[in-house]
Amino acid sequence: MSDRPMRFGVLGPLVVRTEGGNARLGGTKQRLVLAALLLAGGRPVSTDKLVDTLWPERPPRSAVANLHTYVSGLRSCLPPVPDGHRVRRHADGYSISLLPGELDLQVFEELLDESARRKAAGRPGDAESRIAEALALWRGEPLEDLPPSPLWQAEAARLVERWLEAVEERCALRLSAGRHAENIAELRSLLVRHPLREGLWQQLMLALHAGGRQA
Repeated sequence: MSDRPMRFGVLGPLVVRTEGGNARLGGTKQRLVLAALLLAGGRPVSTDKLVDTLWPERPPRSAVANLHTYVSGLRSCLPPVPDGHRVRRHADGYSISLLPGELDLQVFEELLDESARRKAAGRPGDAESRIAEALALWRGEPLEDLPPSPLWQAEAARLVERWLEAVEERCALRLSAGRHAENIAELRSLLVRHPLREGLWQQLMLALHAGGRQA
């Protein structure tokens, strides 16, 4: 995901990699807390939202105390940042401290933004390379190993949409470079999973036409 010693991954199963290997993140609820904080990208998440994530139907009376326990567990398994704990307490909630390049989600979006700038500068080869780097960060559906949560449902859908747009853009860059054959197998595979995606169908038809397969 990056060359940093700490790497947080949400573009697939939740993972935290340290210099010593994957961090032991505890049980499902502790992992849910971490996922919610990571998707917020360093912004505070309120105690109420975290409680709703952990107990979407009926939280126990000890919900807030239990949340504090899960946060304490995260602090013990995540190396601190130079100025304190990774997970920080606020007046009404918590946040996680992230350094540049540590979270795959943020790196993914930065690479796509850089790709757009290089395309605008007339450097399509570099633009395609940046998209390839961004797509390589994906290991599956966002947080696919955790129970779905209303807290991040919309964000997960936005990320999948941006991933699809990136795939379509890479196909367009390949096509403009005359490499249409590279698109056909990939697009057919993607259309099995996303049969209603018009952009993928359009790219497939363009690739087939460019390859002399008009029928």
